[in-house]
Order: sequence, then structure tokens, then C-alpha cells
Amino acid sequence: MKLRVAEKDIWSLMQFTENFRRSMEIILKKLYVKRMADDIGVTIIYSSGKTVFMKTNCRAPIFGRTLVARLFGVATTFYAVKT
Repeated sequence: MKLRVAEKDIWSLMQFTENFRRSMEIILKKLYVKRMADDIGVTIIYSSGKTVFMKTNCRAPIFGRTLVARLFGVATTFYAVKT
């Protein structure tokens, strides 16, 4: 009986740890994107489906489509809109 309880507790701990790791990854990615956006002059980031739009005061060629796609981990189309 004690073995089953211990197995259940260990399984619960493993599930909690995995969920916590996923949550922290998402938070850190968001923080990284926001800090990167501040560094390169992005004022607003918004998305529609798989398309990401960023309003900036810089020229569009500064931004790389592959960088944004790698950050989001999906096939993403990227547009920089000069404000």
C-alpha cells in the first residue's frame, strides 16, 4: 500500500515539475521578446493567425523573418510597420 502511495506522489511531483518547466519557458520567451523589442525600437507587437506585426520607428530591413520564426517556434510571417 505504501508503495502505491509513494508512486502516486512521485508521479504527481513529476507532472508538477514538467508543467512548471513549460510555464517558465513561456514566461522567459515572452520576457526575451519584450526586451529584444525594446532594444530595437518596437513599440507594439500583435498577431493575427500565424502573422506577427510589429510597429517600430526603424527601417523594416533591420528585422529578420527567421529570427522571429525561431523565437515563436512556428512558421511565422513577419511584417514590420513603420510608425
